[in-house]
Amino acid sequence: MFQRIQSVFLLFTDLLFVLLFFVPFGTVGVAAAASLVEALDLIWPLVAQFVVSSIAVIAAFNFRNRKFQMRLCLIGATVSIMYLAFLYTLINFVMGETMSFSPGIGAHFSAINPALFVLAYYFIKRDEEMVRSADRLR
Repeated sequence: MFQRIQSVFLLFTDLLFVLLFFVPFGTVGVAAAASLVEALDLIWPLVAQFVVSSIAVIAAFNFRNRKFQMRLCLIGATVSIMYLAFLYTLINFVMGETMSFSPGIGAHFSAINPALFVLAYYFIKRDEEMVRSADRLR
């Protein structure tokens, strides 16, 4: 199972989303005061984190069904991008122009995850093509 690189990408994706529970997402500041924003502050980003983390774990442990695993990777990448779009909308439109936001390490973790899902998809697809070519030789 963990002999394939795509399993490492999927588990690394899960690890990054679990780390989002413990690291600050960014800093929100009004002129003089600043406070840390953590992923646990809002319920919808928390739900999205749980969904994406679950998708990554399910995909990593369905290594025998590569088509399902590829589908889960695409769904995970889509949900991760929607998560980032939701956070961008929240930061820019809800907080308004009076508040400033500086991204923390959690924001960078969130930006890495769609790329990891796409990399896992690529390597799963490559394995599937290799298995099909081996079947043709038999």
